Amino acid sequence: VEYKNVRDRKYKYTSVIALERLGGPLNYAVEAKVTYKQPGTAEIKVETTAKHHWTPEEHVVAFKVAAEAPVLKTPAMIAFSIHNAPNAFVGVCKIEGTAPFTAFEWNVQVTPEGGIEAVEAGVDMKAIIEVLKIVRAIATLEEESYETYGPHTAQYQYRFTR
Repeated sequence: VEYKNVRDRKYKYTSVIALERLGGPLNYAVEAKVTYKQPGTAEIKVETTAKHHWTPEEHVVAFKVAAEAPVLKTPAMIAFSIHNAPNAFVGVCKIEGTAPFTAFEWNVQVTPEGGIEAVEAGVDMKAIIEVLKIVRAIATLEEESYETYGPHTAQYQYRFTR
């Protein structure tokens, strides 16, 4: 969609959505791309992909958002996935901006009898704060609210094994 206002200023909005069925009633992949351009600013781009796939052997959920906007100093990407299989439950959330970070992750291994074999879980609190700053910058369109913290992390990890 292109729009020209009474002051002869041009605005442009583009949106594309694709949906793919992956077999089964709840199995799908979705991709959405949105682009917005207004006079005097750089183009804003947001791309989102989501996937849900379930079989009796495994369950996969994946979600990714990538954004480029004038309020972001560099393009940002957030990816979250869960992969559950017999005897294993794995989840991870990664962020890419000025540098790649793992915001949180877990890995639970169970025995065939249902007992816990191993648990590993971790969270990087600074990466979580980074995500919140990105969301705030995009929601409020205020560049000064968004500042990357560089290669530093604040990781907390828990590990249990038999």
